Formats: sequence, structure tokens, C-alpha cells
Amino acid sequence: MVSELYSANAGYRASWNKIVIQAGILRAPFFSTTNFDSMNYGAIGSIIGHEIIHAYTEFGSELDKNGYLRDWWQPEDKKKLMKKLQCSVDQYEEYICNTAGKVEDGKFVREENVADNDGIKVSYRQLKWTLKRQKSTYADIATTNMDVETTNMDVETTYMDVETTNMDVETT
Repeated sequence: MVSELYSANAGYRASWNKIVIQAGILRAPFFSTTNFDSMNYGAIGSIIGHEIIHAYTEFGSELDKNGYLRDWWQPEDKKKLMKKLQCSVDQYEEYICNTAGKVEDGKFVREENVADNDGIKVSYRQLKWTLKRQKSTYADIATTNMDVETTNMDVETTYMDVETTNMDVETT
């Protein structure tokens, strides 16, 4: 559909074992050829990382490569995953939602929180790997004389800008 070209959305489709990224998300503020690498990784990179992580959280771990319900993880790996998910629950239940004035239901939102947190980590690691392959400590530094700390902050602040602006973007 033509409307999908202008939609800014991404999602993990467990039954297909695929991430789906609509073309509309490949524009500002999520991606631009004029952005620094760190800004693109902080925006579109973290969204792609978020969707990939869904394949490895509790729900995704219960489906095999063909999308069939089958517990294919080793018991020890599944145990580590569940421990990490519980850590996320515990962390987010410490927060109070400003609009409702009540404690966050960590279990209800854990899949999304883990995908958000690990998505930005994956994106940041990929940026570092890419820049290392380019034989540059940080590509942005070469053209802007920014220091490493500023480049790291670009990734984080661009991610936060995209998440807080939201612009009717839904990541699932």
C-alpha cells in the first residue's frame, strides 16, 4: 500500500521470525544522510536493535527459526534470560509513572523495556564496530573535531529525542 510508504513503524513478527521496517521510518528524525553516524545509530539503529532483541526475549525465545512454538534454548541459557528479565521487572517497578502517579508494572512492560535497553546497546556497539572497521576511532570526530564523549552522547541523546518525540511511532 502507498500509505505504508509514509508510515513510520517497525516491528518484530514472531510467526515469520522477521523484523518489518516500513519505508517511512527511513527519514528524519530516524535517519538522514546528513546526520552524523552517531545520530543515525542512536535513532534508526536503536529501533532496529529493539526489534531484533524481541526475537530473543521470553516470547521470541519460545519460537524456532520458522516461527513454530518450540522451546529451542538450552536450559541454562533460558535461566539466564529469565534472570535478566526479572532484573528488568525489579528495576522498572522502582519507577513511578508521572501521569498516573503509580508504580510501573515491571512484568507487564518487561519485553519492551529489555528491547529498548538492549536495542540502544546493540546500536552503540555496532557504531563502535563500524567506525573501527573504517580505521577511524570515530568518523564524526574527523569532520567535526568532536571529542569521544560528545560522540557517545550523540547516540544517547538522539535515541532519547526519538523516544520522547515519538511522532506516532509504535515499536512492537
